[in-house]
Amino acid sequence: MIRSGEDGTIPDGWQMVRLGDVAEVVGGSTPSRTQDEYWGGDIPWVVPSELTQLSGRYLTSTKESITPTGMLAAGLRIIPEESILLTSRATIGAAAINAVPLTTNQGFQSLVPKCGTEGLWLYYSIASMRHALEKRSSGSTFREVSRDSVRMLPILLPPLREQRRIAAVLDAIDDAIERTDDAIAACKHLRDALLHDLLSHGVPGWHSEWRDVPGLGTIPADWEVVRLGDVAEVKSGVGFPLDRQGRTDGGYPFIKVSDMTLEGNETYIRSANNYVDVQDIDELGANVFTPGAIVFPKVGAAIATNKKRVLTVPTIIDNNMAGVTVTDAGRCTGSFLHFWFQSIDLFQFANVSAVPSITGSRLKRAFIPLPPLSEQQTTASMLDSTDKAIERAREERDGLRRLKASTADALLSGRIRVR
Repeated sequence: MIRSGEDGTIPDGWQMVRLGDVAEVVGGSTPSRTQDEYWGGDIPWVVPSELTQLSGRYLTSTKESITPTGMLAAGLRIIPEESILLTSRATIGAAAINAVPLTTNQGFQSLVPKCGTEGLWLYYSIASMRHALEKRSSGSTFREVSRDSVRMLPILLPPLREQRRIAAVLDAIDDAIERTDDAIAACKHLRDALLHDLLSHGVPGWHSEWRDVPGLGTIPADWEVVRLGDVAEVKSGVGFPLDRQGRTDGGYPFIKVSDMTLEGNETYIRSANNYVDVQDIDELGANVFTPGAIVFPKVGAAIATNKKRVLTVPTIIDNNMAGVTVTDAGRCTGSFLHFWFQSIDLFQFANVSAVPSITGSRLKRAFIPLPPLSEQQTTASMLDSTDKAIERAREERDGLRRLKASTADALLSGRIRVR
């Protein structure tokens, strides 16, 4: 229940009502999949996963559609645009605003605002009440919140004009977040194009002669072509028993494949969830990877994620990962090698089996187009500048998200009033 302040008071002019008082709650269902005439029509039909994958607050299209016959057979009704789609099964409390009229499956209890209710304010209110919805869920196979439970959910209701002002403030912050997301996407697109051009054609203006290399294409004439094993060493990680993995920083950081999905900077691993003691490293024969080493998954489906990260401190990696360290600094820099790894698909080096795996011997035979050291350094500097711009934009977006959370809490509870 949303309250204003620790004493549970309600702001002047506001009311504590039930969600069903301010919105009609509409469920959904699925037409029979065995009836072809029910599917492929002009009526959009949405499932919860489309909301959990949504980056913004508006749903503009759906993956599937149904026919009027299918809608009638399933007892569905059209949810008008500018309603709030609310997931109620398995994933509970995900919300979005539908930009087009549509229907839903049974994993929704959607909200159609009644007269006197601002739809955008209702979206922000219900999005802030996800925990309250989850507490009302039940079920043994999967959790679900019923239509009656949604209707009975208490909600603080400001006057309509104040609803609109609250929604305008939060909407402006969301607009800023989306603009930042667009900037990040544009920078990443530029970075990918720059990565390809620099690693295949070199720094613009530096070359006038070219040569064709089988398997690599056309590259500058003064570049070497070497095998990875000529300039770098490939080593595997080691398995550590759980009872030897600590939660303090008294030893070496121990990185697992799951740590490769850390949010934030896509390049560097700067911290770890687990640490291991020095004596355990010696006993198990683990490799200590030095700062600058590139680590990546080497077993199973994780290979396809193409996650590659650079270590910033001496680190141990688990037996589902491998690491690469430069051994010939006179011919190859670690930063250039990192960006070369960013340009390749790791899966091409995996064997074909039920559980694919990258072997060091296969990876060492990979050919690398290698510019002179000065061009490697310039290439790495250009790409690193782009990475830093992306990271700054991510930090700005994360700050906006924190601002939105604190602002929503203050405005939707009435602790701060928008005059």
